[in-house]
Amino acid sequence: MNTKPLILIGLLLVFVSCHDEEETPSRKLAEMMKFTGEAHGIDGEFTIDCVCDLNAELPEFDVESDGKQVYTGTLGGEIGRAVTDSDGAGIALEPFLFGDIEVHVKSNDSVYLYWPGNLNTEIDFYDEIALFKGVINSDGDVMGTWWCAPFELDEGGYVDLQGRIEGTWELKEVD
Repeated sequence: MNTKPLILIGLLLVFVSCHDEEETPSRKLAEMMKFTGEAHGIDGEFTIDCVCDLNAELPEFDVESDGKQVYTGTLGGEIGRAVTDSDGAGIALEPFLFGDIEVHVKSNDSVYLYWPGNLNTEIDFYDEIALFKGVINSDGDVMGTWWCAPFELDEGGYVDLQGRIEGTWELKEVD
């Protein structure tokens, strides 16, 4: 009996099944997503409140050979930080930010949102928001923690030099 054709058919079936697994991600992020977050706390005599309200657009999608999903697009909106003393005096800053991002979803469901335009600014606030780490859940939403750091500002009576507060963030599909 000639087993050569059977072996070739078996190898072809193995190749096709392996090839399908590599290109089919377990979960895919939506193209339009809402990024929200908050951090609230006290550091010494200061109360610190931070909020995120941003929109993510992720039109480009690729699956790497190791199964990692890589999304590229943009993120823009506001991240606000208010620092007040016990008398209620203080400073609130809410810059509008916009830039290119990459979102990596690994096979273990860990997610890394890279915002390189904020990296290596030598300002703690921006350096902290250059990378958000989280986990994707079964609904395709992503949640994680972040640090709202000072703007390192001491100019004209406006001071924001201390208070790193840990908060939570979420990336959800736009309804």
